This record gives sequence, structure tokens and C-alpha cells, in this order.
Amino acid sequence: MLASSMSLSLRSAVKNDEVLTIKVREYLATGKPIVMAPLYEYRDVQGIRFYRTVDEFIDAVEDALHHETDEGRDLRRAQVRTSTWDVRAQQLGTLIASLLQGRTFQEATAQQLLGTTASIQ
Repeated sequence: MLASSMSLSLRSAVKNDEVLTIKVREYLATGKPIVMAPLYEYRDVQGIRFYRTVDEFIDAVEDALHHETDEGRDLRRAQVRTSTWDVRAQQLGTLIASLLQGRTFQEATAQQLLGTTASIQ
């Protein structure tokens, strides 16, 4: 696997944020350090180094290469551990079951955010 031979993952700003979003999730799953331009969806994700200027980019790359830890690797992997198609299918099934039971969309999505589940019949 190519990712296993990489020291870190670099992402620059691109026009297609949807592709970038998926790639960042893949990079998180490898556990490798990530250096990237800011992207709204990932602003609060721990374990990613962001840059806005050339100097910040250089500093972030050097930091990623020289200060990587097992804890950092585990943290990045944990960020996406539940981002699988199986989990997404279960969430969608729970949402549909809630709607079929007469809940409003707002109630059903709030239920998912709170972590409660409805049985699918």
C-alpha cells in the first residue's frame, strides 16, 4: 500500500472540497500526520496541522516529520473509526425507522445526535 510508505499526507487547497473531504478521511485512517490548508469540515479535528502561509506550511511539515507520536497516530485513526459504510447504513436505517414511526425530521435527527436508536421493523 502506497500510504504505508508515506511519512505524512499533504493537502493543498483545491476547488473540489468534496473530493478533498473524502481524501482527508482516508488520510486520517492511515494514522499518518496530515498537513493541509484549512477546510471548514476539519477545523475541530485533532491531529491535523493547518497552514495559511508558506512559512506555516514549512513549520507544519517539519513539526509533523520530527514530532510524530504513537498517540498522534492513534488519535487520527480514532477520528474516523466510525466513518464506515456499515455505520452510515445503520444511521440511515435508524433515521428512516424514526420517520416511519411518525417523528418529524427534526425529532429524528435530534434522536441520532443524542445517540439513541429506534428499532427497525
